[in-house]
Amino acid sequence: MCIPTAPPTPPAPPTISTSSFGNNSEDDATNLRDRPRRRVLVVGAGPSGLAAVKELLAVGDLEVVAVDGRSEIGGVFSPQSNVTFEDLYLTTSNMYMAFSDFPPTENYVKYWSKLEYYQYLVDYAHHFDLLPHIQLQTKVQQAQLNTQTKQWTVLLETWPSSRSGQKTLEKITENTPTTGKNNKNKSASSANNTISATNTSSMRTEIFDYLIVATGANNKPRIPPIFEGFTGQIMHSSQYHTAEQVRGKNVLIVGMGESSTDVAHSASKLAHSVTVWGRHYQDMAPRFLRDMVFDPDLDELKRLKQQDEDKLLPNAFLEMGTTARISRNLPLGVMSFCLHGLMYDISKKFGPQSAQQVIRDMDVSQWKEDVHSADTAETPTKSVIMAICAARGELDLAVAPKITCDKNKITFHELEYYGADFVKTDDGKNMMPKEIDVNVIVACTGYRMDMSWLDLQGFPPIKPNPRTWFKHCFPPSMGDHIAFLGLARPHSGGIPQCSEMLARYIAQIQMGNCALPTDYATRALQDGAGEEECFHNTAHNLLLVDYPAFMMSVARLIGCTPKMPWSPHQLVKFWTFPLWPCFFRTQGPGANPQACDAVLSKFGPYDSLAPMPLLAVQLIGSLSTPVFNLLSFGLNQVMDWGKTKSLPRAYKWRMSQMHFMYSEFRVLGWEDVKIALVGQWIATSCIVQHLVWSSLMEMLSPTSMAEKKACANT
Repeated sequence: MCIPTAPPTPPAPPTISTSSFGNNSEDDATNLRDRPRRRVLVVGAGPSGLAAVKELLAVGDLEVVAVDGRSEIGGVFSPQSNVTFEDLYLTTSNMYMAFSDFPPTENYVKYWSKLEYYQYLVDYAHHFDLLPHIQLQTKVQQAQLNTQTKQWTVLLETWPSSRSGQKTLEKITENTPTTGKNNKNKSASSANNTISATNTSSMRTEIFDYLIVATGANNKPRIPPIFEGFTGQIMHSSQYHTAEQVRGKNVLIVGMGESSTDVAHSASKLAHSVTVWGRHYQDMAPRFLRDMVFDPDLDELKRLKQQDEDKLLPNAFLEMGTTARISRNLPLGVMSFCLHGLMYDISKKFGPQSAQQVIRDMDVSQWKEDVHSADTAETPTKSVIMAICAARGELDLAVAPKITCDKNKITFHELEYYGADFVKTDDGKNMMPKEIDVNVIVACTGYRMDMSWLDLQGFPPIKPNPRTWFKHCFPPSMGDHIAFLGLARPHSGGIPQCSEMLARYIAQIQMGNCALPTDYATRALQDGAGEEECFHNTAHNLLLVDYPAFMMSVARLIGCTPKMPWSPHQLVKFWTFPLWPCFFRTQGPGANPQACDAVLSKFGPYDSLAPMPLLAVQLIGSLSTPVFNLLSFGLNQVMDWGKTKSLPRAYKWRMSQMHFMYSEFRVLGWEDVKIALVGQWIATSCIVQHLVWSSLMEMLSPTSMAEKKACANT
């Protein structure tokens, strides 16, 4: 909940002390409200940047300016983006990717294509009149924080509509006044409104009170130095756009994440051969959960292309099993047991040549590293297209800890998996090294952050580790001056939704309605340690957060946690539907319950029930866990006495999964008790009644009785 602020009082004479930077308090919030109209710069007009602009404008008297180097909004999802490529579909549904107060137009759940999501962002910008506040083809070349005024002097470069004949940055800046490291003697304030023109662009400086960096982590492509000796072509996934680039080639794709999946499927259409290499097994999660469980001809891409005809319900999608409260209520150990059982069942049902078998091979092998956490311990690939292609023989999967390169030869060492099966010799040892011919390597190896344009002389440096920042947003000692969006990547869910929630928090802080906790730097380290312990199988992914716990923790800071309804049918939706962003508009600052109703009214109360036997496990858990939840919270101090790690002892077998990961959950509120004791019991009772009634009606239906009679005669 927002920290309450005291009535305005005359501000004390200002004092300058770098040791107090970022140490917000109730007095800080009061001082913010007493200041003149504040100017806020948002860097980036992608999904996170658009959400920031909208939320800042929504709270009132702020002057908001956003800049983006592209000629279109949308960031990596704009048509001109070179980061995404053909046939791209999102891995999070439309109901998730939609911002909390701008519902999608579809009356069914689907995964948007890149162009569909881009159109949604355009509609969002028009609906909230954001475009007048966005300066396109404008890039921040440098931002300097003034030690005296605590304001940002920002050097901006703007291009005309056409960038033909553009000079290099080095030539432009040679004759341009700057306020950064190369011109330390020039006062930042004196550079305000300075404009220098070139043949193709103009440079100017502007002053801002606060800076929001919404460019995410996709700043500079990262290619690891492991291809020494290779003489073929090496490209980063950001340089891959179409299969024509690899027509007739032997292609090695490095990595087994979501971008690797899309590149591999695309390349397999025209390449001579495609091999996808990973150092370890990858957790592959299906976009369409029910298809993996019931469809012998599993084809995720076919389903993606016919979504508008199928008009699927929430229970067909992965997020139903990963973020719904009824699933989150179960301990990690129980959910892991269910997942292992599911993998065994589909493997037995569909046979060794099926895509389901490849999925089981990869998932169960990866889960062996932490049996009781299963898919929670690392970043899942929310697509099984790669496994389907491997099962069909369209590409080969290779799992080996090391490769060596010799001209156009790639050798896999200690190979464990190749093609679509494990590779073992008769004595049970790994097979000898395997060599393949490769013409092109596509490195799907991520990006690194670029903060070289930030000039923070006289201020604490910002380390590029979001797990040391409060809510992956506010760097230590710098929360008064700068915030980052797009660096909280949910284990299951969407980055823009985390950014929107953080933007709501930032907006409240900028208006003086909230303040950062005085110990936010300490809290950030505690929360980051918990994330690192939870996601220990992917320690290198510093962006990863647990979506429900993260969103609820920020909602508590704002005061917009989802409000539990009392209507039985609405309560069933509240308990069984995925934790879509619209739930966070039911109360608190920026409340818009009509937007939530517009989403939930598209579906019936029982449209998000899991398939059996998972549903049975969920219902048993819902009836039995409330008491254990309260006991667990009540006995935390006793149970965790003497613990040395960040997360509670036996957290994998405690209730409510990861809700204890963040510091905001140390204290239970009335809403928590109400949901734990009353809400889930009522919802569970309604579901049980629905199942019993449905079974009776099916048994007594004329069709069912005729079928039984025919079977008896046979």
